[in-house]
Amino acid sequence: MAGGISISYSSIYDIRIVENVQLFREIGNGGFFSWYGTFRTGDGDKAKVYATNLKQLVRIQTTNGKIYYLSPAEREKFVEAVKRHLGQNY
Repeated sequence: MAGGISISYSSIYDIRIVENVQLFREIGNGGFFSWYGTFRTGDGDKAKVYATNLKQLVRIQTTNGKIYYLSPAEREKFVEAVKRHLGQNY
């Protein structure tokens, strides 16, 4: 994928590890080495997805209601580090 995304700490409303997310591609790549683009969830929410492993997802919701799904290599450590930065209990 060319380029990247940036989510400011101040815009993070919620971050958590998620399991068994149903994603339906609207625009983007749906599994050829990765998943990225705009997807709908099984709940009907629109989300941006940037992942290499759909079984290791982290969900981020921003203060303006945007939802992102990422697959960091070590998702527990990733979520812990973000929450620590935000001053939240983890």
